[in-house]
Amino acid sequence: MPSKSVAKRSQAAVAGVGQLQLDDVKNEDEPQLHARGVAYAAEYVRARDVAATMVKNLAVVVYAVRLHRGDPRGEGWDTKQAVKAIYDSANLDEETRERLSNAVRYHVGNLQREHLTSRELKRLGLKEASPLERMKASRAANASLLNGARAQLQAAGDAGSSRADEGALPDTTDVRVVANQMKLADAALNIVRRLDTDTIVSDALTDGQRNRVDADLAAMQEEISRLRRKIRRRPASKS
Repeated sequence: MPSKSVAKRSQAAVAGVGQLQLDDVKNEDEPQLHARGVAYAAEYVRARDVAATMVKNLAVVVYAVRLHRGDPRGEGWDTKQAVKAIYDSANLDEETRERLSNAVRYHVGNLQREHLTSRELKRLGLKEASPLERMKASRAANASLLNGARAQLQAAGDAGSSRADEGALPDTTDVRVVANQMKLADAALNIVRRLDTDTIVSDALTDGQRNRVDADLAAMQEEISRLRRKIRRRPASKS
């Protein structure tokens, strides 16, 4: 392990260096390289945490500007100009500015849900769910779709094996097939539950899209009714 003095020198070098070149370290021994690498890794984590904090702090400032002007949604021209002036004065390149402003909007959305009541959100035409909550819901929906796809593949594989063996499956395989069908039913239920009612009935959908969703739901209901009629019948006992 490198000595403490080597580690301190490496940390000092990391703090003041820009892009590292191979010539900068070609004369360093392995303990020095190890210490330098550790210092860079630690600095990366520190810089990432600082950057995340700065984005959240900037979001607080931007939202405070909105509130100062009585414009919590930030839609007024004067409000937009005041926020724009912050970014202009920071002399950001276009890519950084866009990435930063998108991140700030995300955190401002969370701040609105923290500080506004449900009635105030409704009056402003804002959803009660914060961007963070919607992101979590989106991830959960994606996970449900992925689990559903996996269950579907497993069930399809079971059906293929059943056809290949002319139905002569061993008892252990029968248990696995039943388990996969249960997983498929659970996955289907989770997917349907992830449908966002607010989105389906909102103006975000065209009439054609809304009719398509309605037709799909009707087909689901019909298929579910058919399956329920079958499952309620007691299967004939095996001889």
